[in-house]
Amino acid sequence: MLTFVTIRRLKRTALIGAVLGSALLATQVPAAATPVASPDDALVVTYDDERPLANASVETVAGRRAAGGGCTFRPPELTLGPGESAVEARQIETNFTDCTTKIETGTPLTVEVTPADGTSEEEVAKSLAGTSEQATDLSVAAVSSAGYYRVWWEDVINIKVHEVKSNVSWVWNGTCTSSSSGSANYWWRSGTGWSKYSSSVYIARSCYQARVYADATYRNGVFCWPGTVWSYYDNVTAAGRYNGYLVGWVDRTWTTYPFACPTLHFHTQLKRTLN
Repeated sequence: MLTFVTIRRLKRTALIGAVLGSALLATQVPAAATPVASPDDALVVTYDDERPLANASVETVAGRRAAGGGCTFRPPELTLGPGESAVEARQIETNFTDCTTKIETGTPLTVEVTPADGTSEEEVAKSLAGTSEQATDLSVAAVSSAGYYRVWWEDVINIKVHEVKSNVSWVWNGTCTSSSSGSANYWWRSGTGWSKYSSSVYIARSCYQARVYADATYRNGVFCWPGTVWSYYDNVTAAGRYNGYLVGWVDRTWTTYPFACPTLHFHTQLKRTLN
């Protein structure tokens, strides 16, 4: 299967040659061999994704330029009410000239699965803050719920390269949360040069919500050798609210690139796993 990346430079349209993803991973060829212009140039990159989203909508999100040639963005916040299963948001186009991106949001027809290859780690959330507040309306039965919010980045041929997932479990009754727990999962495609540079995860609970949030930094010195690609996740958050709503967001996420390096793009997904 061939996937195309379209780049428009100063109102001229050029079609980048197709790249066979499986061959790239098998041979670990540095992605700099792919003829994609530097994000420091005036260009727009469009990402094709064959996985459809139901009831999809598109919005333009403004970001800001990051040191190293990339753009940092805050993806839209995702929300699931009780009984709702999953929602996803993903980049479909990035304008590296003014650091804006088009993001499509909708219901995934298939839930993202972490690849079996690569390296995985799980870390239990450390308690940063909390309260002893209990639900005050004892006439309402407490409900146990759980879910996760994940953010991941893909390369120009839609192959996942790394991910951060925050997991939260909480008890609620419409008035308060009464207990909670959480963890984070980290994954990176180590066979193609990626490694985890740093990570952390914390949990905080109040009457209003139980919140798990994780950070991570990944790097790759092979992808665009001899330079290093860096990817950052700032507060990947899964929050369980007093009314049963599950909410997910990331404060910002971005990747910085050496000169003439193919660009990556991000996906986010919120999934309820219990009630």
